[in-house]
Amino acid sequence: MLGIAGGSCSVASYGLALWAMTLAPVAAIAALRETSILFATAIAAWILREKITARRLVAILLAVAGAIVIRYT
Repeated sequence: MLGIAGGSCSVASYGLALWAMTLAPVAAIAALRETSILFATAIAAWILREKITARRLVAILLAVAGAIVIRYT
């Protein structure tokens, strides 16, 4: 059941992103989707008690920087 729920949420997320791309510029939607990395990392650190290493933090910052560049170019 958990797998079915996760799969359904994944399909819904993809569908919402495609729908949003019909209403707004693709770059803005892509940049917004990339910020989900921040939320996933926060949940992993807070709820799952995962350690945020320097390597992981650099990867997160690079993804966020890429989203910012996409948004403003």
